[in-house]
Amino acid sequence: MIERLTFKKSTALILSSEHEAEEVLRFSWAIKKNISIIPNGVDDSFFEDQIIENRFIKLYEDQSAIKHQFLYLGAIERIKGIDLLLEAINEISDIFRNRGYQLLCVGDGNKKYKNQLLDFIKQHSLDDIIKFQSGVYGNERIKLYCESRFFISASHSENFGITIAESLVLGIPVIVSSALPWGGISSAKAGILVEPNLESIKKGIVTACDLPDIEYEECCRNAIKFSNKKFRWSAIGPLLIETYSSKIYIKG
Repeated sequence: MIERLTFKKSTALILSSEHEAEEVLRFSWAIKKNISIIPNGVDDSFFEDQIIENRFIKLYEDQSAIKHQFLYLGAIERIKGIDLLLEAINEISDIFRNRGYQLLCVGDGNKKYKNQLLDFIKQHSLDDIIKFQSGVYGNERIKLYCESRFFISASHSENFGITIAESLVLGIPVIVSSALPWGGISSAKAGILVEPNLESIKKGIVTACDLPDIEYEECCRNAIKFSNKKFRWSAIGPLLIETYSSKIYIKG
């Protein structure tokens, strides 16, 4: 209620994606608002040339130096669709094992939901290919991205998804739900778009597992091209200042 009142009384809205704008414009009061779409920014530490160069050196010299790992990094909440990921991997577990892959889920959140996920792993003997660990931050977070082959998110809803932006900036191809505002990754060949349902997620994971090394390298380069400089705070900051200056009257 408070959030809706705040929206209604605002003179302008700054939203992080076209997807979020579409959702907001479903409300009649939003149609007359001045709306600007400005993405969230990625911390400057992700843009250090040496980090990206080191990962590409590993790609060209020895791809085995990068783990055959799908990484999910974020909140452990039901809306994130982690249960769908686990069900999908369970149904293609033979392929997953034969290709030498594992899923690493990193984050904290709903303890009851996490326990349900851990029970599922135990019941289906998936302990060898699905791992969980608590949330990580700073350089450890960057390290996890860089040692993973793909980032994956089967979330049912999200207005942006900063972890997806972080992955792309580092040259990590992504597998993401079509419910998220990242439809452009498909045409940019920077990842795989899946529907938030079991069959589509299974198909996306198998496609990723079977991706030849040369195509994977191209995906990594495309991820960087796609993200380019659009998520740098040095580019986003001036846009925010300009937007506030043009849409908010300041006395004096």
